[in-house]
Amino acid sequence: NIPIDFSSFSRFIAFSKVCGVLPVHVGKLHKESFENAINLLKEEKSIGIFPEGTRNKTDQLLLPLRKGTTLLAKKTNAKIIPFAITGKYRPFGGLTIEFGEPIDVTNMDTTEANTVLTEKIMDLLLKRIGDKK
Repeated sequence: NIPIDFSSFSRFIAFSKVCGVLPVHVGKLHKESFENAINLLKEEKSIGIFPEGTRNKTDQLLLPLRKGTTLLAKKTNAKIIPFAITGKYRPFGGLTIEFGEPIDVTNMDTTEANTVLTEKIMDLLLKRIGDKK
Protein backbone atom coordinates (compact mmCIF):
# COMPACT_ATOMS: atom_id res chain seq x y z
CA ASN A 1 0.00 0.00 0.00
CA ILE A 2 1.41 3.36 -1.05
CA PRO A 3 0.03 6.69 0.21
CA ILE A 4 0.05 9.06 -2.76
CA ASP A 5 -2.16 11.92 -3.92
CA PHE A 6 -4.13 10.73 -6.95
CA SER A 7 -7.23 12.68 -5.91
CA SER A 8 -6.80 15.15 -8.76
CA PHE A 9 -6.24 12.42 -11.36
CA SER A 10 -9.66 10.83 -11.78
CA ARG A 11 -8.50 8.22 -14.31
CA PHE A 12 -6.10 6.79 -11.72
CA ILE A 13 -8.62 6.48 -8.89
CA ALA A 14 -9.96 3.05 -9.89
CA PHE A 15 -6.46 1.80 -10.72
CA SER A 16 -5.09 3.06 -7.41
CA LYS A 17 -7.81 1.30 -5.42
CA VAL A 18 -7.00 -2.00 -7.13
CA CYS A 19 -3.29 -1.53 -6.29
CA GLY A 20 -3.96 -0.77 -2.62
CA VAL A 21 -3.03 2.92 -2.74
CA LEU A 22 -4.04 4.84 0.38
CA PRO A 23 -5.57 8.16 -0.72
CA VAL A 24 -4.17 11.36 0.73
CA HIS A 25 -4.89 15.02 0.13
CA VAL A 26 -1.78 17.17 -0.07
CA GLY A 27 -1.65 19.67 2.77
CA LYS A 28 -4.40 17.99 4.79
CA LEU A 29 -4.39 15.16 7.29
CA HIS A 30 -6.24 12.21 5.81
CA LYS A 31 -7.14 10.47 9.06
CA GLU A 32 -8.38 7.20 7.51
CA SER A 33 -5.20 6.75 5.44
CA PHE A 34 -3.02 7.62 8.44
CA GLU A 35 -4.83 5.01 10.57
CA ASN A 36 -4.60 2.43 7.75
CA ALA A 37 -0.87 3.09 7.45
CA ILE A 38 -0.43 2.66 11.22
CA ASN A 39 -2.31 -0.65 11.12
CA LEU A 40 -0.22 -1.93 8.19
CA LEU A 41 3.03 -0.99 9.92
CA LYS A 42 1.92 -2.61 13.17
CA GLU A 43 1.30 -5.78 11.12
CA GLU A 44 4.94 -5.45 9.97
CA LYS A 45 3.90 -4.73 6.39
CA SER A 46 5.73 -2.25 4.20
CA ILE A 47 4.27 0.96 2.85
CA GLY A 48 5.75 3.50 0.47
CA ILE A 49 5.61 7.19 1.34
CA PHE A 50 6.85 10.20 -0.56
CA PRO A 51 7.93 12.40 2.37
CA GLU A 52 8.08 15.59 0.29
CA GLY A 53 4.31 15.34 -0.06
CA THR A 54 4.36 15.97 -3.82
CA ARG A 55 6.45 15.49 -6.93
CA ASN A 56 9.34 17.91 -7.08
CA LYS A 57 8.92 20.12 -10.15
CA THR A 58 11.52 22.68 -9.01
CA ASP A 59 15.25 23.06 -9.57
CA GLN A 60 15.88 21.98 -5.96
CA LEU A 61 17.16 18.44 -5.47
CA LEU A 62 14.81 17.91 -2.52
CA LEU A 63 11.83 19.77 -1.12
CA PRO A 64 11.41 20.10 2.65
CA LEU A 65 10.09 16.83 4.09
CA ARG A 66 6.74 16.70 5.81
CA LYS A 67 6.66 14.98 9.21
CA GLY A 68 4.17 12.21 8.39
CA THR A 69 6.83 9.64 7.53
CA THR A 70 8.72 10.08 10.78
CA LEU A 71 5.52 10.32 12.83
CA LEU A 72 4.33 6.97 11.44
CA ALA A 73 7.71 5.35 12.05
CA LYS A 74 7.89 6.61 15.63
CA LYS A 75 4.31 5.62 16.41
CA THR A 76 4.83 2.06 15.15
CA ASN A 77 8.58 1.51 15.80
CA ALA A 78 9.02 0.92 12.07
CA LYS A 79 12.32 1.59 10.37
CA ILE A 80 12.45 3.99 7.41
CA ILE A 81 14.22 2.91 4.24
CA PRO A 82 15.16 6.13 2.45
CA PHE A 83 15.00 6.21 -1.32
CA ALA A 84 15.70 8.67 -4.10
CA ILE A 85 13.99 8.82 -7.48
CA THR A 86 15.95 10.39 -10.32
CA GLY A 87 15.33 10.76 -14.02
CA LYS A 88 12.47 11.94 -16.20
CA TYR A 89 8.85 11.12 -15.45
CA ARG A 90 7.72 9.48 -18.69
CA PRO A 91 5.74 6.36 -19.53
CA PHE A 92 7.62 3.07 -19.58
CA GLY A 93 10.94 4.16 -18.19
CA GLY A 94 13.28 6.97 -17.41
CA LEU A 95 13.23 6.77 -13.61
CA THR A 96 15.81 5.19 -11.32
CA ILE A 97 15.14 4.40 -7.67
CA GLU A 98 18.07 4.10 -5.27
CA PHE A 99 17.46 2.68 -1.78
CA GLY A 100 19.51 3.43 1.32
CA GLU A 101 20.03 1.61 4.60
CA PRO A 102 17.16 1.43 7.14
CA ILE A 103 16.95 4.26 9.66
CA ASP A 104 15.67 3.73 13.21
CA VAL A 105 14.03 6.96 14.40
CA THR A 106 12.37 5.64 17.55
CA ASN A 107 14.78 7.51 19.88
CA MET A 108 14.71 10.78 17.91
CA ASP A 109 12.22 13.61 17.99
CA THR A 110 10.45 14.25 14.68
CA THR A 111 12.63 17.26 13.80
CA GLU A 112 15.85 15.28 14.30
CA ALA A 113 14.36 12.29 12.45
CA ASN A 114 13.39 14.50 9.49
CA THR A 115 16.89 16.00 9.45
CA VAL A 116 18.49 12.54 9.37
CA LEU A 117 16.06 11.36 6.68
CA THR A 118 16.74 14.48 4.60
CA GLU A 119 20.50 13.91 4.84
CA LYS A 120 20.18 10.25 3.81
CA ILE A 121 17.96 11.09 0.83
CA MET A 122 20.32 13.90 -0.24
CA ASP A 123 23.25 11.46 -0.06
CA LEU A 124 21.36 9.09 -2.38
CA LEU A 125 20.47 11.89 -4.80
CA LEU A 126 24.03 13.20 -4.90
CA LYS A 127 25.34 9.66 -5.44
CA ARG A 128 22.98 9.21 -8.42
CA ILE A 129 24.08 12.52 -9.90
CA GLY A 130 27.74 11.55 -9.40
CA ASP A 131 27.14 8.14 -11.02
CA LYS A 132 25.76 9.82 -14.16
CA LYS A 133 28.94 11.88 -14.71
